[in-house]
Amino acid sequence: MKFEYHIYQAPASRSYCFMDFKFAMNHGWTKTDYIHVYKGFIESETINAALEKIFVLLNINRPDDYYARSLSMSDLVMINKKFYYCDSVGWSECPKEE
Repeated sequence: MKFEYHIYQAPASRSYCFMDFKFAMNHGWTKTDYIHVYKGFIESETINAALEKIFVLLNINRPDDYYARSLSMSDLVMINKKFYYCDSVGWSECPKEE
């Protein structure tokens, strides 16, 4: 399958930036703090596999048109209108905000 993905990053000044999901949820995390920094497409069998491929792509094999910081803990990836938080190990699905 081919997935369209979007990358969002919070400003480094946020208390939860570069912190794990549990810390972020307890320290004022909100999707509204994030800035859209990139959009791309990736081939993968599952969303979880796509997330891992995106992590490698944006840390090791960066596309020429990617100018944001490397994909790091606290960054968000949106696939199929769901947001995934780059956690200390793996990914956590973000809660829907009212």
